[in-house]
Amino acid sequence: MNALHPCLAMEGGELILLLVIAGAFAGGYFLISRIIDWAKRQTHGESSQRLPTAGKPAAVPATQAAQAGRTPPQLESLFHLFTMMGKLAMCDGDLTGQETAFVDRYLGEIKDIDAASRTRLLEMLRRANGTTTTFLYHAEGFFRLNKENPAELGRTLERLRALAAADTAIGPAEEALLGEAAAAFGLR
Repeated sequence: MNALHPCLAMEGGELILLLVIAGAFAGGYFLISRIIDWAKRQTHGESSQRLPTAGKPAAVPATQAAQAGRTPPQLESLFHLFTMMGKLAMCDGDLTGQETAFVDRYLGEIKDIDAASRTRLLEMLRRANGTTTTFLYHAEGFFRLNKENPAELGRTLERLRALAAADTAIGPAEEALLGEAAAAFGLR
């Protein structure tokens, strides 16, 4: 046994498990950073424009915003919504066909969204459980962006409830997440 470092005293299986856990954390961080980079590129185009500083959204020319199809808060709002939907849909197991059909119908209702954005949003939904952020984090982020629109908050909570009921009756894990969303939205 080597007294220099605890990792050197580990058995082979323990060391491999430690490396797998470290890799999972790094992968979650990588996925979130890729999604944020994608959202910024969608919002600001592929140019070398400076990104917004903390607390101050960058001014986006109207023509560029029209080309992107979404303004920065709308993209961020969709990011939070689809991550919440993914975490909710998979909290009771794998994403089912009924849940996928529900999300596809909702995507069809979103105006002015291109095929690449649809693909990215579905990717976020499918990978939501692999992220290190919590459902509550995304519910609070969604609220922050939509707090001036209580009707949208109510519709979103109903949409989340319908997604939870899409495959079976709403289970305890889903009910707990819906409670978190209601509390974050101030609708409890």
